[in-house]
Amino acid sequence: MSKIENDFYILENGILTIKPGHKVIRKELFDETIRETTKKIIIPEDVTELGDGVFSYFKALKSVTVPESITRIPRDAFVDCSSLTDIILSKNLKHIGDSAFYGCEKITHIALHEGLKTIESRAFMCCKNLKEIILPNSVDILGKSVFELCDNLEKAKISKSICELPARFFHSCENLHSVELPERLTNIGDNCFVGCKTLKSITY
Repeated sequence: MSKIENDFYILENGILTIKPGHKVIRKELFDETIRETTKKIIIPEDVTELGDGVFSYFKALKSVTVPESITRIPRDAFVDCSSLTDIILSKNLKHIGDSAFYGCEKITHIALHEGLKTIESRAFMCCKNLKEIILPNSVDILGKSVFELCDNLEKAKISKSICELPARFFHSCENLHSVELPERLTNIGDNCFVGCKTLKSITY
């Protein structure tokens, strides 16, 4: 495929490089060709904001590093990036939006760093090959169905700052066998563990 270049980015050999000097990336910048052929995204530290759905339906995307300049992953940011396997998140991340990684079915591991505060509903829903998740103790707000239909999730540790586990949080996590919950937890939402057929251990 020949190189595609404009004032904002260069796409060459499957690598999408955002040019320096831009603070915001929005989904309207990328046409169908970009979404179908990009395998890796390089984002410079100049970027401080990602728009809703910015990299959604990048079906060939395998690798992306979110720079330290980013503090929020917006809603639908990586929806159905079904080839994504390698993602490194900013250590300064505070917020992960609604359905941010919905349907990223090849991710097996994602590191969430201390300082993260909010994970909204369905953020990792249908991440079917995610194996283990540790929510840092800084997380104090969770949405519903965050890990619903994560079929191969086996182990989970919930932030010590959480008082309530929302509805359907682990719904249909068929291979979930071990969960560590915080001592201060006072409420577990409706259908939180429905369909967790192999769950054997819940500790506090």
